[in-house]
Amino acid sequence: MTRRQKSILLILGILDIAVITLLASVVLRNLPPAPNVSPINVQASPCEQQLVAALTDPPPFAEGIPRVAWNDQQLDIALQVRPSTDSPQHLWTVLDIIAEVARADCALPATVTIAINAHSETETQQFLAQLPGDAIEGWLTGALSEENLAAQAHYRQTTGTTSTRP
Repeated sequence: MTRRQKSILLILGILDIAVITLLASVVLRNLPPAPNVSPINVQASPCEQQLVAALTDPPPFAEGIPRVAWNDQQLDIALQVRPSTDSPQHLWTVLDIIAEVARADCALPATVTIAINAHSETETQQFLAQLPGDAIEGWLTGALSEENLAAQAHYRQTTGTTSTRP
């Protein structure tokens, strides 16, 4: 390659870089401004923290982090579990864990909802129980048997197939 050809290639390279830089600056100038969002500091209550810790630590059946929402009126718990024939029994295990937390100065709300989700490659099962908080309190104090507690619960089990794409 001659000296003249090298000079032309060098000039074309510099022009390419200049054009790319110019285009990049135009694009960056025309981007919409980032929204001014202030972070929301959501603090879980001590009872929620205790319940999440209790649900995360001992149960070997739970997968991932449980979702817990606890306020004066409602306690919602959602757990993902490995499918097994014991999946419905996990509702009672969760009730036992709630009992431990409630004994640690955490007042139970009016309604407690527990959702256990079990997903396999071929099937999805959900076990849902909704119980009155005062019934759980009665069960904790021994004034209500497990059978009577179960009788006051609204229970639903759903099963579906997991779709697979070819």
